[in-house]
Amino acid sequence: MPIISADHATRIAEKLLQGAGAPENESKIVARHVISANLAGHDSHGIIQIPTYIERVLNGDIVPGAKWEIIQESPTTTVVDGHWGFGYVANERAMQLTIEKAQQQNVAATTVFRQGHIGRLATYPLMAAKEGMIARYKMIGQIILGVIISYVIIISQRMQKSICNSIVCVIIYVS
Repeated sequence: MPIISADHATRIAEKLLQGAGAPENESKIVARHVISANLAGHDSHGIIQIPTYIERVLNGDIVPGAKWEIIQESPTTTVVDGHWGFGYVANERAMQLTIEKAQQQNVAATTVFRQGHIGRLATYPLMAAKEGMIARYKMIGQIILGVIISYVIIISQRMQKSICNSIVCVIIYVS
């Protein structure tokens, strides 16, 4: 089995995604996330996912370049429609916005719906940690419960037939 560097694997993933129709900026985000999963030892969410994503693009289940639309917003909450784009792209952007809101308000919640697979969950709390926040993700079903003093909740949902997965991220801003 050949051994290649993470940088080379990232470039391969980017080119494969671009070949399937992903814009360059989205292919870079997805490739960075999947290779980061490999480097963290979470190979099931690593580069092995690229053929599945390409198949989903070709089947129309993932829409490269999909609009990222804020459906509803307040100073502490956001509801985002990912329009079936890459989940990595939708969630990374949502997480950045939610972190900004939490920095301003000490609490923020974001729901992202209609998106593709979001990959390794630990990626998103790590974004918050880099900003001096504490984050917690939890996979749950269709009912969401949580009472925490200062938090960000990111709920990612992709319903296919009767399957519903929701992600909750709790972030506490440390000032």
